[in-house]
Parts: sequence; C-alpha cells; structure tokens
Amino acid sequence: MKREGYDVSSERADTPTGLRAALDAQAWDIILGDFNMARFTGLEALHIVQERGLDVPFFFVSSAMGEDMASRP
Repeated sequence: MKREGYDVSSERADTPTGLRAALDAQAWDIILGDFNMARFTGLEALHIVQERGLDVPFFFVSSAMGEDMASRP
C-alpha cells in the first residue's frame, strides 16, 4: 500500500485494554483482527468496536476460522 502512495499507520493490540487504548488514540480506517489471539478473541475485539458505535470495517484474518463464522453478517 505504501508503494501505491497510501500513508499507512498500524498498531498491534493484543489485549482488550490495548485495543481500547488504540481506539482512543486515533481514528482508524480499517481494523484487521485474528479470530484466535493469545489474550482475547477476535469476536471480543469486534464487540469492543461495536460497543463504541464505530463505523469501521473489521476484517478477520485467520486460518482457524471456519466458513460458517466467516460468512456471518
């Protein structure tokens, strides 16, 4: 994306507290989440984003997620 001229900024959040801090620190255009993380799950991360009423695309990137979960609305 940088090669195409996009200004890319990222931050890793691997705990609920870390995610909340990242969401407080700035506005995000997209969120990528792993379905299974060591300290919390991608579904928990999605719920945190939803609880805040944020209208940000949230994409799961995971090899551990089945098609039934991936296709949920």
